[in-house]
Amino acid sequence: MTKSSNVTTISSSAMLVDLSISLWSGRKLDKKVSGDIDTINSTTTKAGNYNKNLLAGDTSLSEIQKVVTMIRTYHNSVTIPWSNSGVRLLPTDLFLSYKKEIGRLEQVYQDIVNAFLPAYAGKIEVAKVALGDLFNRDEYPCEDEVRSKFQMSIKYLPVPEAGDFRVNIGAQGLKELQDQYEENYAQNMESAMENVWDRLHAALEKMSYGLRTNPDGSPGRVFQSVFDNATQLCSVLTALNITNDTKMEAMRIKLEKTLRGVDAQDCKQNYKTRVDTRDAIDDLLSKF
Repeated sequence: MTKSSNVTTISSSAMLVDLSISLWSGRKLDKKVSGDIDTINSTTTKAGNYNKNLLAGDTSLSEIQKVVTMIRTYHNSVTIPWSNSGVRLLPTDLFLSYKKEIGRLEQVYQDIVNAFLPAYAGKIEVAKVALGDLFNRDEYPCEDEVRSKFQMSIKYLPVPEAGDFRVNIGAQGLKELQDQYEENYAQNMESAMENVWDRLHAALEKMSYGLRTNPDGSPGRVFQSVFDNATQLCSVLTALNITNDTKMEAMRIKLEKTLRGVDAQDCKQNYKTRVDTRDAIDDLLSKF
């Protein structure tokens, strides 16, 4: 199959997703304290910075950050890196489930931000007590400015086709552009598939490590989250396999069969189940 047909295939079976999330850090560099620390410690140069938590004594921003992390984790789990611009490739087979889940998570983000903003003034008063002499009211932006720092957007873009250059540069110039796009596309495709293989390898290694037997004969620690993550990867691996790699699909099928009806508790309680599962996982790892 030629590269051009690959481009056409990906253009029809996947799209690009640009997820952007921003939030107010609530931190401020305190130059005076940074200088005082250098003076106290007799440094001969600027040794470091003291970044102050403007809402000391309050955990609201930490909770918002947890939601942002949750959103990014989900987004990354069902998409693949594509180019250096930050956009990621989303298989069309996952679009409806992605759109539904990312919409739910966006609402969670908006709800927690909307709960934070009306309480912002009160949180400053709490920080005033917590920070003591470090408190400086001038360092706090107004509520509208803080509100503007909390943003989330999702943009869906088509994967460009190799021949879609709407410029009048002559046949030779157009061919050079197309050749460059083909080369960039091939590199992006290779990197994307490497990412998927790395995910599969990491999931298998974590399972194998947990299912090991320690040198003293005791079993390793098996966590259900490791099984859950492997199962979740199996559920999207076919869609993420954008080159239809038959080896990857065969490994996915075997992993899915290995995990069927087995969980961490089974492996903790039943030695044979533990060994059989570990052997199957190690066999998959040997294929890398």
